[in-house]
Amino acid sequence: MWAQGSIAALEEHMNAERSICQRVYGLGILIAVVGGLAGSPLASAAQEQGPAVLRVGTSGDYAPFSMAYGNNVGTSWKPQGFDIAVAETYARDRNLKIEWVQFQWPHLRRDLARNRFDIAMSGVTQRPERSLIGHYTVPVAATGAVALVRDGRRFSKTEDLNHTGVTIGVNRGGHLERVTRGRFPNATIRAVTGNETVPMLLIDGEVDAVVSDTLEAPHWQLGRSGISRLGPFSRDEKSYLVQLDRADLARDLNAWLIAAEADGTLNQLRKTHLGRPSRPQPAAPTMALLSNVAERLSLMPLVAASKKASGRAIEDPEREKTVLQAATRAVRKDAEREGARSPSRAALENFFRIQMDAAKAIQRAAPEETPREASPARPLDLDSDLRPALDRIGSRMAFLLTRLPAKLDPAQVQREATEVLAFSGLDSSQIDAIAESIVAVAHSEDEAEARAVPSRVLSQ
Repeated sequence: MWAQGSIAALEEHMNAERSICQRVYGLGILIAVVGGLAGSPLASAAQEQGPAVLRVGTSGDYAPFSMAYGNNVGTSWKPQGFDIAVAETYARDRNLKIEWVQFQWPHLRRDLARNRFDIAMSGVTQRPERSLIGHYTVPVAATGAVALVRDGRRFSKTEDLNHTGVTIGVNRGGHLERVTRGRFPNATIRAVTGNETVPMLLIDGEVDAVVSDTLEAPHWQLGRSGISRLGPFSRDEKSYLVQLDRADLARDLNAWLIAAEADGTLNQLRKTHLGRPSRPQPAAPTMALLSNVAERLSLMPLVAASKKASGRAIEDPEREKTVLQAATRAVRKDAEREGARSPSRAALENFFRIQMDAAKAIQRAAPEETPREASPARPLDLDSDLRPALDRIGSRMAFLLTRLPAKLDPAQVQREATEVLAFSGLDSSQIDAIAESIVAVAHSEDEAEARAVPSRVLSQ
């Protein structure tokens, strides 16, 4: 569990300059999200003032999400791929002008913290250290880490790679480097800058294997015979990462993505750029909510480490009571704001209690010591580092709970929960309890008006 949720050199972005984000949509715009693809205050303001600029950070080296050819970065630099098409479709619907900003994966967190762009759209994997520096959107795709090998006899299963004398190539600074180091601690890891150079390490015989994912690997295998694939050995959600100061943009884009999933826009883009539509659909409210649950759970080893360093107990009944009340009111307030159906208080309280129980189970299971390469330079502070991230996740959770369909198929939700939470560290009974609580929320109906909500929610 820790290997997939751990972080390396977290001090870098915690000490990075967090400049005030440029308000590209104009001062004073308050986003009131609507269900459709048009008509938001964001779009209306853009129409009145002319196209505003949306600065999109992308790598240009990660097929099929973001690809670019040549080094002419600037006005003529034009990436392609699934995330690029999503950005262009959103910008067209919102009357925005895109400014592409190229980043390198080792510098993603630093560049976002230093305000080089408003949003990263480049096949960005949800990781706990990234949750600390921005707003994740609902997911748009799911992949799994895989290894490509040329000697299929020597390496017939994933475990064969975790040995001294085996060299594995991977892109430096990205999610897959973390997965590779955690999954193959006994192998020699050769991390290189420039994702497009990784497959050539295998072709040229410089490494025994390279690590990619289930969507990128077919591009690396195309036209190259004798390459075998092992895995997947992780489940990775792909989302967009929005500037900390752009909660308005994150909320508007979430509403747009949910609507684009519902009307088939996203699946058409997936068919064009990823080769096939997605079933189940990642940005549908139920799958997005499960992803939100997984993101929150991924922070729990860090919460456990922080509590241990500060001498706090995992159990805090009084705080749990406060958090439970605030989280429930947050959902009902969001429903009132959007004119959406509000679930019952009892169903919501049950859902959040189960989240708390799952979170404490992960905290208790966290290792006493983290691997040296995964340890932050200092223990994270629960109040200043972790709870703000948990608040952002909680706000998105409230947003999604009010958008669940009125009726859900329990068997389907259970299958989806098992898929999304497979690598969360929970056992099957805990996953089933989460699925059942989601179905209960969807099938419930509020019996009273929503009340005012405190600004901090789900800050366990």
